[in-house]
Amino acid sequence: MLKEFDRKAALYEIIERELTMFQAVNNEGGTADCQQRPETSVLCGA
Repeated sequence: MLKEFDRKAALYEIIERELTMFQAVNNEGGTADCQQRPETSVLCGA
């Protein structure tokens, strides 16, 4: 039997994975403010 697709759970998983990759980026001048405060991206709808 197929499991029903949970869109909300899938979106949450994608966002978590993207955030992990984004925070792992090494910038020339150190980490960017948005890497230190990822909630600002979520609040802005990015």
